[in-house]
Amino acid sequence: MKKIIFIIFPFIIFLSCRGSITSPPNSGGSTTEPTEPPITQEDLNKYGLEIDTATAENIREALEKYYNDKGEYKLIFKGVSTEVYTRYSNLGTIIDEIKDITDIIVSLENVTFQNNRLPDNILGSTSFNNNITKVILHDNITALGNEAFINCYVLAEVNMPKRLIEIGSTVFDSTKIKNIDLPNELKIINNYAFRDSIIESIIMPDSVISIGEAAFESCPQLHSVKLSKNLSVIPKSAFASCYELKSIIIPESVTSIEDIAFYVCKTLEKV
Repeated sequence: MKKIIFIIFPFIIFLSCRGSITSPPNSGGSTTEPTEPPITQEDLNKYGLEIDTATAENIREALEKYYNDKGEYKLIFKGVSTEVYTRYSNLGTIIDEIKDITDIIVSLENVTFQNNRLPDNILGSTSFNNNITKVILHDNITALGNEAFINCYVLAEVNMPKRLIEIGSTVFDSTKIKNIDLPNELKIINNYAFRDSIIESIIMPDSVISIGEAAFESCPQLHSVKLSKNLSVIPKSAFASCYELKSIIIPESVTSIEDIAFYVCKTLEKV
């Protein structure tokens, strides 16, 4: 009896390991896919807030209504977005006025944006926003506008739309994003896109043809980078002050490495 148990037990373990190895990996090797179930039409009708009519007062009412029913703070926007946001006047600054509510999930998956572009500055802030922890986007978004999430200091999770082509400048600057799943259609990562974030690894799909100046500058926990095979330039300060970056492979497609691209990469041992 002891021998039979001994033989079956490792066999079960072997099958479990085999299953984990052969499961299809994410395209980026890590994920920020939302864990929330899709919003039902009933919830959209009950909790949805027209995005262009948002105020601190009706945002608070929507958050409290959802919390009383569901036990978490979730803000569901809906409708057509026509507003032009600035660094000083946007949804992020309005939400930041509600200091006593934290851990807010912001759903933008039921909003129609012009040209499928998430607007510049939509949730960004001139000062640190301390209550937005998660953002959910629709898969039809093709571009993240400049400074869309800048200074959302506790923002830790944003799903990358599958049709995303461009990440604007300073989008994730000073956020708590650790992992990101860059989609296979992505082509452009603009200046300062991930600067001062705590991103830990980057697996860049080969669809990427351009990254901007200081795109990953001062990312203190960035330790692993895979560059696109279609990248021709590593721009100025691209990975400067990434103290944990230990090695990087430069693709044969790269023809230029600009000034201080790896400046103060203290642990970089192999290029």
